[in-house]
Amino acid sequence: MPRCIYCIHALSLYLFKLGLAPQIQDLYGKVDFTEEEINNMKSELEKYGIQMPAFSKIGGILANELSVDEAALHAAVIAINEAIDHGVPEGTVAAMQNPNAMLVNLDSSSARQYHDTLYQAKGEKVANSRKRQMENADAERDIYDELLTQAEIQGNVNKVNVSNALNAG
Repeated sequence: MPRCIYCIHALSLYLFKLGLAPQIQDLYGKVDFTEEEINNMKSELEKYGIQMPAFSKIGGILANELSVDEAALHAAVIAINEAIDHGVPEGTVAAMQNPNAMLVNLDSSSARQYHDTLYQAKGEKVANSRKRQMENADAERDIYDELLTQAEIQGNVNKVNVSNALNAG
């Protein structure tokens, strides 16, 4: 079952990157399991020798399948995250327009909305990451625990574009 869920999650991310499906939302903080439920599941998984996949790593795994220059994409995404931190909407959009970021449907007149939406999304991601870190200090850390991924950035661009289209109509 864990492998099935992993495959569904990976397929969903792949389809999202192609613009064919909505992004799966992070349910951290929205779904709570008791310590007893988690321990029971851990013992069952260990009993059968099942390794839980690292769901947060799917983006990197899929990047290899998409034949993208991963280093250039990674650098472009980091630059976007840094621009978000600097708080200048024009700088954020300039970083987003880097072809290596592979973002589509950018509208430079929506710079303020993109920046504000990305800033909020990044803040939520950082807060969730730090909370997870406090709850599980042994958890494996990843650079994208606190940085927005390319898929998350594109999802927020799409959200702003849809909102703007609805407001214009």
